[in-house]
Amino acid sequence: MPHPLSFFTDAFLQAGRARRGHRSARDPARPPTTRTDRETGRNAGRETDLTAGMEGDGMRIVVVGAGLCGLTLAWLLEEGHEVVVLEERGRLGGNIDSRPVPGAAGPRWADVGVREVVPAASPLWSRLFRLQGFAADDLVAVPAGRSLVREAPDGREVLLSPAQDAAGPGAGAVGSAPARAAVRAFTERAAAWAEEGLGWDVPLGAALDPLPFGAPLADVVCALPASLFGCTLDEARDLSARAVGSLYATPPGAPPAPAAVRPRDGFGALTTSLAGSLRGARVHPGAARIERDGGRYRVVDVRGHAYPADCVVLAVPADRAEALLRPLAGTGGLRAALRGHRYREAAYSLHLDPYGMPAERADRAAVNITVAGRGTRTTVRRPAGDGPDHYVTAAPPSAARPLRELARTTLRTHLPTPAAHAARREVERRSGEGLLFLAGQCAATVDTQEGAVASALAVARSLVPSGRRTRSLGGAAGDAPAG
Repeated sequence: MPHPLSFFTDAFLQAGRARRGHRSARDPARPPTTRTDRETGRNAGRETDLTAGMEGDGMRIVVVGAGLCGLTLAWLLEEGHEVVVLEERGRLGGNIDSRPVPGAAGPRWADVGVREVVPAASPLWSRLFRLQGFAADDLVAVPAGRSLVREAPDGREVLLSPAQDAAGPGAGAVGSAPARAAVRAFTERAAAWAEEGLGWDVPLGAALDPLPFGAPLADVVCALPASLFGCTLDEARDLSARAVGSLYATPPGAPPAPAAVRPRDGFGALTTSLAGSLRGARVHPGAARIERDGGRYRVVDVRGHAYPADCVVLAVPADRAEALLRPLAGTGGLRAALRGHRYREAAYSLHLDPYGMPAERADRAAVNITVAGRGTRTTVRRPAGDGPDHYVTAAPPSAARPLRELARTTLRTHLPTPAAHAARREVERRSGEGLLFLAGQCAATVDTQEGAVASALAVARSLVPSGRRTRSLGGAAGDAPAG
């Protein structure tokens, strides 16, 4: 009886190969070899010996979580160790969720979760993309531009819009010119926060208070991170100013923000490639608990199947990591730190109707933010040359749904609060004790694709520092990619 991930993993890999014909640039003839345990019923409750086929002094490592961080880590670690990956969801990729949309020449791929990266700010992600055999023409530019609309009982007020003249007043008390000036003042001030050494424990609201605008314009600024992290305007004020500023900082007189890109076949193409590149690591259903077994670990999956391990890496959200660590004595301090992280849940819809867009076409942009009460809704438009435009809307789960919805999922975003930063420092201090590592959201400064890869690389440098993949991803000169 196949376990829940067996069919999914094979189908996911086949779909990825079919949609782009991608093979490893290091060994074009080698097919993907990711394996899954197909013996659920027969092996339930038994232990799996992870040492089969091992050479040298490699350890037995269990990586919990098959998002970008977990898959990158498995790919790095398998050079020197026996690796198994446990994933509790019915798909790989974490917040990466690529879905097909209709097109005249066949399906195109849309990203419902993670939707873009900025290569200039993502050197590790870009290098990983290349190491997986992708080329520059596998990336496409993401249209820029933002609109911001505030809903009110007496109608809608357009605060930011491509059609507005920056010098002209808006329709209400805030208006387009003051709103644009407030956003500009924020992005320029944010560029100075790092240079001035502003602490990560300073909330955004406190950092905005000295700027020359009042509460209505502060709400305009807070709407940007609120839409990104799926929180309310009030919660946005409580985010770390340094964390938010790192995403929006633009020094005075600087050229326009670097262009954002996305993989032509969706971000799922990268996680598909990583999974297909694994030579020996296997993917199994998710972890249910972690136990100590003498000087080692025993990780039990949701079927009751146990995996003895010398080392465990938790590449899962902080609250999930905290729950898995509860049975382990001596992890009280680490679990307390993990409880300092907060998340917000949002419904993500892929749709064909212009739900969430400004009423006037001239006011529509690539990213369209609507402020309703103290919450936000964000609709991203993706134009199509060979089919209908498609849209992705992130909104509270209780919000109305689009009329022509193609897919819907619920994802959680990590809030970069001052408490989360303090928790991250404590996690960083304790990670690796007893060969128990934490990676991903709870170990990254800000939860981005670059942060996920950086977190995986940091663990790999501790566990396989001389690996060719580790050195290549880290940018070591003279190291060719390892097959």
